[in-house]
Amino acid sequence: MWLEYSNKLIADKQVKMKLEMTAFAELSVEYEFELTPLDVATTDILAAKIRDLQENVKALKDVCHTSELAQLREEVDEVRRNLGYY
Repeated sequence: MWLEYSNKLIADKQVKMKLEMTAFAELSVEYEFELTPLDVATTDILAAKIRDLQENVKALKDVCHTSELAQLREEVDEVRRNLGYY
């Protein structure tokens, strides 16, 4: 299945979202939606940005933790080889 998504600024903050889907090279459908802007409080925007940053920090910590563990395993394996355990 192939999916294409685009949105366009029409005029004065009007946005149109276009969704096209194709399956099996012969079946296709296209939807267009006119989107209405919503008023969002500044605090809600900041809260969402903080949540995004917290998720990014957690993901980075997980990656760092995983790479540190892999490095430690390699070092332990090297020590074991040097001591003749392998």
